[in-house]
Amino acid sequence: METELRRKITAKILAKIPSYLNPVDFLHDVLGISKESIYRRIKGEVSFTLEDLIKISSRLFISLDEIVYTSLNNEAGQQPILFQSQSDKLFNPQQTFLDFLSAYIHNLDKTSKAKKLEVMVTANRLMILTSVNFDYLFKFYYYRWIHQTQLKPLGFSLSDIVLSDSLLAKQKKLKTYKRSGNHTYILDIYFLRNTVREIQYYYNRQLISDSEMLLLQKDLYNLLM
Repeated sequence: METELRRKITAKILAKIPSYLNPVDFLHDVLGISKESIYRRIKGEVSFTLEDLIKISSRLFISLDEIVYTSLNNEAGQQPILFQSQSDKLFNPQQTFLDFLSAYIHNLDKTSKAKKLEVMVTANRLMILTSVNFDYLFKFYYYRWIHQTQLKPLGFSLSDIVLSDSLLAKQKKLKTYKRSGNHTYILDIYFLRNTVREIQYYYNRQLISDSEMLLLQKDLYNLLM
């Protein structure tokens, strides 16, 4: 692997490691190799192996595309824009969700300037960019996120969720975007059923009230219209 490519890949990895962690200690823990070997990789003397990159991407919840493909392509218009979720417990869940939405806004700003835009979406359940247009679905999406990324009491319900001003501001910002370019959607046959099952799961646990259930049903109905 040429030195310049090693440098770009290393820079991409280091940028993704949380600032409060020591990169050498983090990589030593993830890769299980000596710190001397870590230093040689960071300096670009030795390449990260494919196995190294798989371990790192798995721990940081980023794709290999983001590490490798974006390092290979620097020409204007050749960079892929990745829309993905990050739920690693290394991150503060609330802040990570805000960062997640900020990344969407940033990427949408970039794509809005494209002269020729093609978007392909694959999904097996409700997507964040769909839920932002429906207040209770958006609240449920965030509620589910918190449940999946934090240890919460068994009785932590949807009504306990408080959407911060920062979060509401980002939701409002995302609502303003208008779709442009060619869009292709590949949806699982159970796309809506998976979302309904998730809502039903929390409802059966009595974590969603009857009144909240009706509001979620209304949002789902409006989504289909």
